[in-house]
Amino acid sequence: TIITVLKNLGVLCRRLNLSEQADIFELCASKALQNPAEMILRALTALRQIRTHDDMNHQTMRRS
Repeated sequence: TIITVLKNLGVLCRRLNLSEQADIFELCASKALQNPAEMILRALTALRQIRTHDDMNHQTMRRS
C-alpha cells in the first residue's frame, strides 16, 4: 500500500542521513488515510528535493 511505501521511504532516508525528508515521509504515512491526495503530493515534493540535491552533488563531484 501507499502507507507502506511512504514508511519505507522514511526508513531509507534515515539511513542516508536525510532526516528532514524522512520526517516528511513519516508524516505523510501517518496522515495518508485522512487525506491521501495531499500526502502523496507532499511525498512527491520531498522526492523531487532529494533528486535535485543528488543531481547537484553529482555535478559538483564531476567538476572536482
